[in-house]
Amino acid sequence: MSAVTDYHRGFFNGIIAYGVSFIKSHLEPWRVLFLIEGLVTILFGILALTILPESIEKARWLTGEEKDYREF
Repeated sequence: MSAVTDYHRGFFNGIIAYGVSFIKSHLEPWRVLFLIEGLVTILFGILALTILPESIEKARWLTGEEKDYREF
């Protein structure tokens, strides 16, 4: 699974980097790319904090049997 996601990540980052290279700005293109990728990371982090439940007991998508199966 990791090889598949690595391939897609490289593919999309390449497309984004190519597009960013054409942005006219007072910043160098690598800095713009750094800001865009950093902003996306921050947004995904905020989204994860708001969507993911606080504990396994509060996870709506798990059945009672799946919640009991967990091990620490």
